[in-house]
Parts: sequence; C-alpha cells; structure tokens
Amino acid sequence: PAIRKLTEKVSPEFMTSVAIFTGGKDDDRVLVSRKDDGGVLVAAGFPLSEVWDSSHSTVSEQATLDGWAAGAIRDGSAPVAFWSFDVRAEQAPGLRHGDWCRVEVRDHYWIPDGLYERRIVEVSGDEESEWLSVTIAGMQGW
Repeated sequence: PAIRKLTEKVSPEFMTSVAIFTGGKDDDRVLVSRKDDGGVLVAAGFPLSEVWDSSHSTVSEQATLDGWAAGAIRDGSAPVAFWSFDVRAEQAPGLRHGDWCRVEVRDHYWIPDGLYERRIVEVSGDEESEWLSVTIAGMQGW
C-alpha cells in the first residue's frame, strides 16, 4: 500500500564484453587492466561492446584497476532493469538519490514476488506532495 504505479524498463545500454581501464599516469607509469567475458555475450548474439576508462590517473595499485575492470564485466553481463514507482512521502522520510532501498513486490503482473534491494537513481517531488516519484536500478537476470 505504500507504493503505486510500479513499472519496469529494461535497458541494454550498459552491457559490455570487454573492459579496459588505465591509470597511474601521475607518477610516470601507466597501468592497464583488460578483462573480458570470454565471448559469452557475442555468442548469445549481442554485438561486441567495449568500455574504455582512462579517468583513473592517480591509481597506483594494479589490483584496483583489475577490480574495476572485473566489476564492469560483472555489471555489464546483463541488461539493467529500471523500476519507477510512486511512494507515500510519509513512508520515505529523507529518501534521496544514491540511497539503497528495499522494495517488496507482491502480485505484480511482470515482476516475481520477492524482496528486492536496489539503488535509487532518481527522486522527484516536494515536501507538499503526498507521493514521491522514485526510479531505482538493479541487474536484470537472464
């Protein structure tokens, strides 16, 4: 009863097969990490997609870049599902972008029943509103 108008949009825009991260340029060294999914997405019929990230000039540990590249492959292995809904403002004091929230889904026509933990990517409304509009993101399974 605390939420209404639950909808889902699935987006493949963050899917990736290859992640290349560079860093360490501040101390006259260049670190590079390259991870791939072993051809899983291409074998499933998706086009090859690469992520290049050179924004980490102060990284000095190879393991840090390796972790980020591995995370990009893990997070890019499936489409992202964005859920939008309205929540009663009195049930969500202090709710803001970047927070984690739990949404319990029951009897939805598309989303299986369960308790889902997701990251909030957008909140709109004001203190005068009875309802706030919220968008959350989470991984879509295969």
